[in-house]
Amino acid sequence: MAKPIGKDDFVWYVAYGSNLYAHRFQEYLNRIHYQGIFPINKPYAIPYDIYFDRYSSRWKGGVAFLNPLKSGFAYGRAYRLTYDEFFKVKAEEGIYPVEVVLPDLDGYPAFTFTQSQHEGRSIPTQAYVKVIYLGLKETYPHLDAQTLLSYLASKAKVNLDPHL
Repeated sequence: MAKPIGKDDFVWYVAYGSNLYAHRFQEYLNRIHYQGIFPINKPYAIPYDIYFDRYSSRWKGGVAFLNPLKSGFAYGRAYRLTYDEFFKVKAEEGIYPVEVVLPDLDGYPAFTFTQSQHEGRSIPTQAYVKVIYLGLKETYPHLDAQTLLSYLASKAKVNLDPHL
């Protein structure tokens, strides 16, 4: 049986939406009173699809969610935090009640969060998609713009501004 994870044990929080962008994720770190330098982070291939749902008043449209019931692929960015910090970030997000266990990374457990309904009824705004795009460019600098835009267009199911 696996050892229980303590609140001070390191885990990976895997982002797949606007928290892919370091500048955006820093806002959450500030709100949870994160101490220290910006967390170690690296690319992470999520074995599930993302979709856009609900309405965010901040973004004026749909936001990204993960469907852990549907195998697929999503680009992610793993941030190394303590388990307690992971839960503080989850609490700040608010609309993601379901914790998702992902495959371990470098010997540490990996987690993300999502909602419980997986319908994909909303369209994201260009502003929200741009933040995700900027995060993808930071995390996957070896991928060209067209690859990233095609990925986002396939997930968002909208035509994107090629000048994001």
